[in-house]
Amino acid sequence: MDRRKFLGSVGGTALTVSLAGCTEAFGQSEKKQSTDNTADRGIIAEVVDSAPNDATVINATTGQIGSVKAIQDVLGRAVESDQGSALRLLGEKSQLNAVQNALKSIPYYEGENTRGYFLEYNDTILILYQFYRKDGVADDQ
Repeated sequence: MDRRKFLGSVGGTALTVSLAGCTEAFGQSEKKQSTDNTADRGIIAEVVDSAPNDATVINATTGQIGSVKAIQDVLGRAVESDQGSALRLLGEKSQLNAVQNALKSIPYYEGENTRGYFLEYNDTILILYQFYRKDGVADDQ
């Protein structure tokens, strides 16, 4: 699946479980950063059966991660969703900064087919991604 077309088409709708490994955290690359206010930035949470053996799974309800409402909201919605995934756009700069700062405090996993942050929320393992989308096209570089 083409990540640009997929993320460009999701808008504010729920995601399907087929998203695993299809996005890259924009916080991992300076190419993802922009001061353009027309850009959409967001987080995606997806329920997974398990984390890879070499991934670190962080408790999502404690520490900096536990104090960021946007992260807690998207994790909760993903766990409750029939599709096992959820999307949240980060419209306010303060919200975006809180998410980025919290995610900097935990390990980012980059495997052969999977990239993201593995979290445990209410006894469920999820992977969390960040994305940057400008003019309806996701930036996945």
